[in-house]
Amino acid sequence: MPEKETELLLGIDVGTTTVSAQILSARDGKSVCVKSIAHGADLPDGRLPGAFAQNIKKLVGKAESLVRSLLAEYEGIVSIGVTGQMHGVVFVDAKGGILSPLYTWQNGFGNLKHENGTVCDEIERICGRAVPTGCGVATYYALKAFGLLPENTAKVITAPDLLVSALCGKPVPSHPTMASSLGLYDLRKNDFDADAIGKICVPRSLLPEVQTGFAVAGSTVFHGREIPVSVAIGDNQACAFGSLNEKNQVLLNVGTGSQVGLISDDMLSGPFEVRPYFDNRFLLSGAPLCGGRAYAMLKDLFGTVLKDFGVDADDRRIYEYMNTCSLNSGTTGMRADTRFCGTRSDPSLKGSFTNIGPDDLTPGGLSAAVLRGIAGELYELYAQMPGGNTDRTAVGTGNGMRYNPALRAICEDVFGMKISVPSNTEE
Repeated sequence: MPEKETELLLGIDVGTTTVSAQILSARDGKSVCVKSIAHGADLPDGRLPGAFAQNIKKLVGKAESLVRSLLAEYEGIVSIGVTGQMHGVVFVDAKGGILSPLYTWQNGFGNLKHENGTVCDEIERICGRAVPTGCGVATYYALKAFGLLPENTAKVITAPDLLVSALCGKPVPSHPTMASSLGLYDLRKNDFDADAIGKICVPRSLLPEVQTGFAVAGSTVFHGREIPVSVAIGDNQACAFGSLNEKNQVLLNVGTGSQVGLISDDMLSGPFEVRPYFDNRFLLSGAPLCGGRAYAMLKDLFGTVLKDFGVDADDRRIYEYMNTCSLNSGTTGMRADTRFCGTRSDPSLKGSFTNIGPDDLTPGGLSAAVLRGIAGELYELYAQMPGGNTDRTAVGTGNGMRYNPALRAICEDVFGMKISVPSNTEE
């Protein structure tokens, strides 16, 4: 049993591939414990292409088990904060019964053809506002359009909100950082755009109630103790909040996905997404659809080749090999366009490798080209944000940035900025 602290704070992240936890000392903010487990919740769903579905009961069950084990191990935990993957939704009935898997932020139903274009085209044509595929409103509209909406659907809920509800044993509201990720959100009113959702026949009762500001959603009981649980916040905003200490810092996050972000006092407009932040501020965010997954795709290719030759190498060893090869690759003219999943504005785009010379097709050359492609996609989004020429520094977060020195070096070169990494993991 670890030595008992007077007050410990537990944070849980319901991620795309893992459930992670960090315990901090309330006295000095130092990390006491970090744990991360692969949830293995991915599900096949062959009804429509591009489903990206997960077993939500398994996912929430893994998260609850992690919480319970840490509460048992660390008696000093006095509060629980929750964050996790945004945009995705679960369909539930009027009593909160689960009717569907979790359709994640990677869900591609919005890109499916319907009538005179895609589902997302149709939404924008009807209500005058764009909703990218993967957002809960687009997933709901697509399933309804194709006659696949679960019978008795009464509500949609995000995975982090569902975990909070499970811990508290009651329905809970959604923070603006989570609610806005579903689409058709009015940032000025801090609620869903009633006119827009009405035009596409999405009832307001389907969408979560919104709780502005930091708030306690309820409490979970463990061995007679009641531990307060906060309303869940979006993982993009949580990452910025846990990493940036200056407004002019740039957030570069690379994990399964990737984001570039800036905190702004004003609700600016441009070719980037404006997300609610905290204290009446906003987070300007650019999020490629593929991001760090591009590097994982190359890892899978190397893994398949090794397996075909009878070599069993785990993912960690392959990544370490790729990272070392990237650092030692030297100058290569090969370029990778890592928009393998398209973009939010044009899902039909595909990635490519170009400018390939006779000495470029090496593991190091391929790895470095993909990393430069990931960095380049982030920089293209950053360059469209205001004050792009301002003297800034960057903070690199996510496992891709933290554990891959080659990616950090490439991003420093592409962005022309020094990159620091937070001292605490699982930012």
